[in-house]
Amino acid sequence: LLVASPPAAIKAASRGRLLSWPVVCAVGFPMWARETGQWWVQSTARHISWWYVHELRKVFGTTRGDRGPMANFLAAVAAQASRPIGCSRVCKGCQRMFHRWAGHVDVSVDEGWYCEPCWQVYHSHRMCGLCKRWGTRGSNDAAFESGWICTCCE
Repeated sequence: LLVASPPAAIKAASRGRLLSWPVVCAVGFPMWARETGQWWVQSTARHISWWYVHELRKVFGTTRGDRGPMANFLAAVAAQASRPIGCSRVCKGCQRMFHRWAGHVDVSVDEGWYCEPCWQVYHSHRMCGLCKRWGTRGSNDAAFESGWICTCCE
């Protein structure tokens, strides 16, 4: 106990409860094991596996593309470690750091390096057949030369 958690042991000693944990464990362990054991016995292997996957997704991220706190931390550490050797770059659009293979430069557009998510936003823009403005929201209409009109002109 003293080696495993010194702050907790110091706090327990200051309150005169340093040696009370064996009594608590001796009384409580059979009850905790019985309660926990019921959960294991009543659950199937599939349910238990699902529970562990669910808990790991909280830490490392979900299937929807969200990243958990551990995944964000590991990505930041990897990006910072790879920057001095030229393996990561900062996107000119969103100012976030990415591995250099997660984006590219298109000299016909700009000399800057952009990440793939920013390129997807760029390529989603279309010119309206009526007002000739660029936008991302609208609908296809074959009556116009561009074949697309924005929401303002609909």
